[in-house]
This record gives sequence, C-alpha cells and structure tokens, in this order.
Amino acid sequence: THTQGILQTLRLAQGKAMGVESDSSFGVYLTNQSYILFQGVSFATRNFQDDEVFDLPPSITIQDLPKEIIFSKSEGKPNWTGNIMLSSDDDNGVININEVGRINLE
Repeated sequence: THTQGILQTLRLAQGKAMGVESDSSFGVYLTNQSYILFQGVSFATRNFQDDEVFDLPPSITIQDLPKEIIFSKSEGKPNWTGNIMLSSDDDNGVININEVGRINLE
C-alpha cells in the first residue's frame, strides 16, 4: 500500500541519517503527487541529483501538505512530529512520528 511505502521511506531516511551516510541529514518531502527521499538539511537546499521520487496515484489524499520531514544526522531525530493522514478509495492510514523519532502506523 502507499501508506506502507511512505512509512518505509521515512524509516529509510532516518536510517540513512543515523548511519551518517554521506555525513548528512536525510528527509522526505510529501505532496499529493509524490513523496521524495532527499539528502540535506532542507528540501530547498538538497542535493537533488540524489533524490528518490515515488509517485502517488491521483486517488490518494494526504492532509496538510506539503510536508518536509528531516531526520538529523547521527541522532535521527525528526524536525516534525505528529500524524500523517492518508486516504483513498481503498487505502486509509495514519503514520505517527514522535519526538524521539519513532515512526509507526496508528
């Protein structure tokens, strides 16, 4: 499902940041069209050649977008906490990110 894909991508970004891969922070940028795994301290200043883009179908809606969730280098702490709410005809889900960086399906 798309909820699982976003969840896995958030965890991957956090793992890359904690692994100090490329000595950098990593993040995920969410829109209703796609979600993008990126390297850097912000989406605007990222190294865009390393972007991994995952397209979303038009039927998916994510509340309160766009969202930019960045995990700090080595600690993996998120710059944003709360719920990411996804809905579509056949896939509804809530991903929660807490202040210590735990990422779970609700």
